[in-house]
Amino acid sequence: MELIAHLNLYHSEFANLDSVTLSRWITNTTIPSLYKQLLICLFFKHDLYDFIKNKNYTSNKTNFNFEKKVNTTMESVENSIQNVSYFYNKNHKSEYSVTLNNKAEYRNKLKVFYNNFNFYKDFFRFIDENSLSPQTITCEERISSTMVSHDSLAFVNKKHKILFEQFFKINIDIDEFWFANIGFHRSKESLNTSFTLMVYWLIKNNCYDFLSLVRGEDAFNNYQELGYIQICNTIVEGNEKFYLCRANLLEILSNQYVISEVSRLFNELNINDIFSDDLLI
Repeated sequence: MELIAHLNLYHSEFANLDSVTLSRWITNTTIPSLYKQLLICLFFKHDLYDFIKNKNYTSNKTNFNFEKKVNTTMESVENSIQNVSYFYNKNHKSEYSVTLNNKAEYRNKLKVFYNNFNFYKDFFRFIDENSLSPQTITCEERISSTMVSHDSLAFVNKKHKILFEQFFKINIDIDEFWFANIGFHRSKESLNTSFTLMVYWLIKNNCYDFLSLVRGEDAFNNYQELGYIQICNTIVEGNEKFYLCRANLLEILSNQYVISEVSRLFNELNINDIFSDDLLI
């Protein structure tokens, strides 16, 4: 009974937990949801990275619908004529790196990409006018030294949060958080790899709630299935649509397809070779 009381206090997901249900979990008569398994892992202060990598979770559900949506979305990118390059061919191997960047370093790498969008021109101008210097984690996929895919997470501290709320005209009930900018992925594998590396970073920093700017209606519809919640009006720019969302990492990992891909890549990737030394300290 004491364990039930502690779980009740730990998270609202366990508010209706009773001794019969707990007994069934312990004896493997029934299986708690993936979400509850992840919460229990954290409750007992186990390493969530190891828990996922070693497949210590159990699930008998597979969301084929979500996987099909991801495949459909990414096949159109992979088969695009624009996905053929002057600088490399399909036989060249790609390499991933995750680095910490100050504002100047981040702009030097990605300003050309973000200048495709008037929204980001305004966002960067706002950052400069308010003398902000965000620290940003970038995940980069390169082939023959050419960047071909990327994702990024910027840390928003208490001071930055006030201005972030002002720019987006919203209120956020988190003091500090990571903000995922829009990225680009040339393939489903690059999308999954980049996402997995960002998951690793968030897990190791005990950050489970984050904000994400999602580009495109198809991507937004896909991410809604993972629990992404839109928190401000849709930003429309010509044919482009951007959705500012709040997301919870544990809810995302509760999707069978997502956690299976993350587990696979945790085992395939050499984290120490990908993350820069200053991030692994």
